[in-house]
Amino acid sequence: MEKRTDMRAEALDTLIDIERNKKLSHIAIGETLMRHQFEKKSDRAFYTRLCEGVTERKIHLDYILDTYSKTPMKKCKPLIRSLLRMGAYQILFMDVRDAAACSEAVSLAKKRGFGRLSGFVNGVLRTIVREKDRLPVPDKKEFDKYKAMSPWRDEKEKRWMPLKFCLEKMAIKLVVSMGLRKSDYIVENRYIELS
Repeated sequence: MEKRTDMRAEALDTLIDIERNKKLSHIAIGETLMRHQFEKKSDRAFYTRLCEGVTERKIHLDYILDTYSKTPMKKCKPLIRSLLRMGAYQILFMDVRDAAACSEAVSLAKKRGFGRLSGFVNGVLRTIVREKDRLPVPDKKEFDKYKAMSPWRDEKEKRWMPLKFCLEKMAIKLVVSMGLRKSDYIVENRYIELS
């Protein structure tokens, strides 16, 4: 019988790759899906949802994890930080048994040589399980601190930008960085002049 691939371990590797190497998430996810194209469709879907969800809700997850952890997320090792984000995402946003999310995170920590920190991972995730009906809401000062970490912020005008506009700005930067000589670029029927 053929051994099944641990898609949580693959998701962990992908999330670490995205964070360490500043790789674009869709590229990192696509590379892994190509390597595992013959896995079950449900496993591939689980992997994709986990990676995309953790990437999309990273700031929210970090806020919750910082609330229940004595060590701030920015000071944790990248592997532990990604494990905690994955576990918290599964507990809060996926239809996964809470005990399974915790135990899989702990076993991944042990397999990757962080056995001494497995108790920390277990403790933080079990606390989130107990408190998930009473999750904290940030006050104005805390909200501003986490809001400043978002890449979707216009620093000139000190305001939040809609995602659609952010994607347009990113597309423009990409065209300029590629060295194209066109002086204008059209995104979703909007004429945008490059500067």
